[in-house]
Parts: sequence; C-alpha cells; structure tokens
Amino acid sequence: DQELLSIRHACDMTLQLDKAKRVMTDYVQSRMSVFAPNLTVLIGSLTAAQLVNFAGGIKGLASTPSCNIAPWGSKKQTQTGFATNVGVRHQGFLYNSPLVREVPSDLKKQAMRIVSAKLVMAARVDSTHGSPNGADGERFKDECINRLDKLVAPAPNRGARALPAPDDKPSRKRGGRRARKAKEATAMTD
Repeated sequence: DQELLSIRHACDMTLQLDKAKRVMTDYVQSRMSVFAPNLTVLIGSLTAAQLVNFAGGIKGLASTPSCNIAPWGSKKQTQTGFATNVGVRHQGFLYNSPLVREVPSDLKKQAMRIVSAKLVMAARVDSTHGSPNGADGERFKDECINRLDKLVAPAPNRGARALPAPDDKPSRKRGGRRARKAKEATAMTD
C-alpha cells in the first residue's frame, strides 16, 4: 500500500509538471513575436517557443552550437528487433518545424543542418535586439528556402555526350594454364 501510494504521488507530480510545461510553452508561444521576432519569422512560433523553452531562454539558444539543436525534443527510441537504420535519427522540435517538414525524407538531415545554422544566427540577433521588426529573420528564411530549393531541384541536363572513339586493336588476352584449360574445355573434339 505504501509503495502504491508513493507511485501514485509520483505520477501526479509528473502530470502536474507536464501541465506546467505545456502552460509555459503556450504562454511563450503567444509572446514569441515580441521576445524573438526573427526566430519566429524563421521557424514559426511553436517551434521557436519549444526551442527557447528547452534552451532556458533566448540567450541560452543563442549560445548553443547549431549542431546540438537537432536532437532537442527527440524521444529516445528503444527498438528491439526492428531495423534501426531507417529515417532520420533526431526527430525533435526542429524536425517537426514547417521548413523541414516540407523537404523530402532523404534530404531532411541536410535541411535540419541548414535551418539550425540560420536559427542560431536569428537567436543571436534577437538576443541583442538587433532587428526588432523581424527583417533579419525574413532574410534568413529566404536564404534557407533558396538552399533547400537547390537541394530538391534535379541536376541540370548537360545534353547528350558523344561516345568515346573505338579502339581498333583487339584487346590483349593473357595466357596461362587457366586459359589453356578453358580452351581445351571448349575445343573441337575428334
């Protein structure tokens, strides 16, 4: 009975913490255009709020290296008996952002790398209050979209190429015991 009571108490605390986290994220999401206008323009208010919440503030996000942002918010996957080499490994907040979601699956890893680099730059601009109207965020978003469009676009067609000039000489064949045995196997018999 005592263990059941302590487990229920722990479950209640976990639910309260989750609810408090959700309330905090909703509040930050509603105020993101004031706190971080460039970040909001770049990746949207929900993803920006989740990242700022996870980093502990806009200064924490600005001081984080871009390579560390992709795994934020991803759940640890325990796949026993299933293939582990499918898809993208880090499916966190950034993976579910609108910019990355539109990219084909095989390019999502590169897309997350591109967007996370611009995301950190936008966070740095917002932490110094450099562009309060979100102009830098718009510029970063345009740069991301241009790079992602280049990734998705097919390679340019260079036209038909001429075949190489044929060699008139027959190719040299090496002799040896193996070649003689092969000739004997296919040779004309009496």
